[in-house]
Amino acid sequence: MPTTPVDIFWTFLVGSIGLIGMAWVVIAITIRNQRKQLEAERERREVMQHSAHKYADLFNNVSDIIFIHSLSGEIQQVNDAVTRELGYDIREIIGQTIHDFLPAQYNTRLDTYLERIQTLGSSGGFVTIRAKDGEIKIFEYRNSLVREDNKAVAVRGIARNVTEHHVAERKLRQSEERYRRFFEEDLTGDFIATPSGEILAGNPAFANIFGFESVEQALQYNFASLYARRSDYEE
Repeated sequence: MPTTPVDIFWTFLVGSIGLIGMAWVVIAITIRNQRKQLEAERERREVMQHSAHKYADLFNNVSDIIFIHSLSGEIQQVNDAVTRELGYDIREIIGQTIHDFLPAQYNTRLDTYLERIQTLGSSGGFVTIRAKDGEIKIFEYRNSLVREDNKAVAVRGIARNVTEHHVAERKLRQSEERYRRFFEEDLTGDFIATPSGEILAGNPAFANIFGFESVEQALQYNFASLYARRSDYEE
């Protein structure tokens, strides 16, 4: 039986509907995939933002000064600890060189430090810094090179304020020196001995009073031997 125009129309209509249906399926799948990609991208950004926030919080709330400076000593980045420890606003620090914050007598050491860290890749020790109010503070630092494509591009570091520790050590040394001088110059025979009589220390007057040629000779004797009877020492 010959094909009529009506048959052709219905065949075309059914085929068109099928194609349209397939097109909608493809569109729906594409939209779903795009939504998944967008959702994944949103989650990735949220994770990155959260990580960045955690890093920034850690960076700015640690007690030590964390910083990055160029290979020539220009300060490029620093955390909030610099304000707490030295009194400078961060904007007063960025773009300045380390040289600007060193007391004049230490300026010549900067070039040596910059050469050493580029040669060795790391450097550590103590540095004296001038605070905003003029106070001189001592920091212990640990620095290392930042590399990109195996090429040194900057220096990162961390510095801890050890001023109080150094002041306490200096006072202790001064106290020990005063005691040593008093001990050695005192005209009274001063000595330190264990309960069993072993002489641990003595001053020149002690050695002279007991007839020793020197303090070193006195240290070779037991204090109990200086008594006529050991029982007198034990009493």
